[in-house]
Amino acid sequence: MGDNRAMASVLLTTALLLLVAAAIVSLVHEVRVDGYGHRTGPASHEGWGAASMPSAPYRSNAAR
Repeated sequence: MGDNRAMASVLLTTALLLLVAAAIVSLVHEVRVDGYGHRTGPASHEGWGAASMPSAPYRSNAAR
């Protein structure tokens, strides 16, 4: 009787490990197919310069 429980425990553990491994493989595949595993990130936006700054502080605009 003890051997049956031990064998069931081993089979259950093996099945769970295979399920987790399959989920990880699927996740890696989906990320690579989506493209985020291959391409570079998006280009940066224009920096904060005098041309992109507001002419007045936001706080003074909200008080009006």
